[in-house]
Order: sequence, then C-alpha cells, then structure tokens
Amino acid sequence: AAQEGSQGEAGQGASLPSSVSWRCALWHRVWQGRRRARRRLQQQTKAGAGGGAGTGAGWLATEAQVTQELRGLSGGEERPETEPLLSFVASVSLADRMLTVTPLQDRQ
Repeated sequence: AAQEGSQGEAGQGASLPSSVSWRCALWHRVWQGRRRARRRLQQQTKAGAGGGAGTGAGWLATEAQVTQELRGLSGGEERPETEPLLSFVASVSLADRMLTVTPLQDRQ
C-alpha cells in the first residue's frame, strides 16, 4: 500500500509513491528442496518441449509448479493453516533507496 505520494520523473505530472509496503506471509515450507525440484522440472520441460522457461511468464509458471509439488510432498506435516509460519513487512523507500524487512511473527 502506498503511504506517501511525490512528484516523479518517470511521467509528465505522474505521481509516484515515495514509499511502498507489502505485508507478506509464508504458509508452507516450500523453500526446502526447491532447487532440486526446479532443476527436475526444467529438465522435463527441455526434454518435452525442446526449450527452457526463459521468459518471465515461463519462469513464474515454473516457480508455481515447484511450489505445488513441494506442497504435495509435505503432506505428512498436517498443521492447521490458521497462522502463517512467517510474517513480515517489506518496505521500500525511493527517497532513501532503502529496503526494510520487519518480521512480524516467526514460529517454527
């Protein structure tokens, strides 16, 4: 959500926010084994279609497939999804050219 507005150089009279914040939450342990799953999916894609996922849309589709696969593999870990594993706020200040990450919750 934009917190403040300021006059930007990108457009003629366009107003760009001087800072932006995102509230982020991780609900699944999808970072463990991610590299191995991504490599396997990329090899399958190359073998089947003759090309890789070099475009932005292809990269996002591959990451979504990896996430779905890893969620399916961790089926033995039954946990109610009432609270995320990790919550944080990421804030970007264009004036200071700074990224700030503030943890809100960290349960393991």
